[in-house]
Amino acid sequence: GPLLLNGLKQLQGHPLVKEVRGIGLLAGVELLPNHGPECARIAESEGLIVRAIGDIIAFCPPLIISEAEIQELLARFTKALNRL
Repeated sequence: GPLLLNGLKQLQGHPLVKEVRGIGLLAGVELLPNHGPECARIAESEGLIVRAIGDIIAFCPPLIISEAEIQELLARFTKALNRL
């Protein structure tokens, strides 16, 4: 959990990110208005399935996710944000 949340919090300086919050392996990244659905679409093209709840990108990976897989998740989400 802390690895995911700390990794996502590193994105708080990104121009599209308003807020990062979460607990354990449940996390949300709030984006600027009208960017959530497009970010989720781009993330999917990067091989990452996330859920857009309005302008919040929700993360809820399986509880058996490895540290390497969390790093991959973070890398793919960062790519998606940068493409957006």
